[in-house]
Amino acid sequence: MLNLLTKIHDAARGRRANAEARYTAAVREAAEGKELDPDDVLELLLELDRGPEQFAADTQAIANRLELQAKLDTVPALKNEFAKYEKETADRIAAFKPIEKEYYERMRFLQFHRDRVEKQIREAEGAKQELYRSCRDPELLARASTIRGAIDDLAQQQQQWRKRIEDNRAALETATARNERTNTGLYAEDIANARFRLENATSKLAELNAQMARLVAAMEANDEAMRKV
Repeated sequence: MLNLLTKIHDAARGRRANAEARYTAAVREAAEGKELDPDDVLELLLELDRGPEQFAADTQAIANRLELQAKLDTVPALKNEFAKYEKETADRIAAFKPIEKEYYERMRFLQFHRDRVEKQIREAEGAKQELYRSCRDPELLARASTIRGAIDDLAQQQQQWRKRIEDNRAALETATARNERTNTGLYAEDIANARFRLENATSKLAELNAQMARLVAAMEANDEAMRKV
């Protein structure tokens, strides 16, 4: 009797071990994306007294490990690629070494003379401004004051008309959107009025811009005359 019980226990352990091995194989195949027979999986789960949730969790765990292993497998190739770039970097540094001193000496030379000439330019432009400030010709001074005042006034007008353009463009966009949304044509008049005002403001700003260009040219010519007196 004792011998029979021992054989039964041994057989049960053998079946359990076999079922565990088949379960492990099924989990790995599922993790690798292979198709499994649902009936076979269900029979195995019943044999081991496990549910579908456990199978799904075990499959996901193996899938995660497979993904990590695949990532780890890329390390040798990545190290080879890194070594290639590392070698080229070292080679270029080594090639640069012989001319490094000459390079930096030339850069210091260029920077010194660049700064020198830049300083001379500032001084020369300062002299130009001083000539303008020290002008004593009353006619040129009066003309400069008049032109400067006209430029200031015109700049304010430009700002006002730019604001009108923005407002009318916004009104046109709003009316157009409402008309498209309702599809009734009720806003056709609003669209026409906004477009007319926008075109008028744009035309007016163009005129002011042209006037400003003439005033700036006149100011520059007057400034040049003031510097030459």
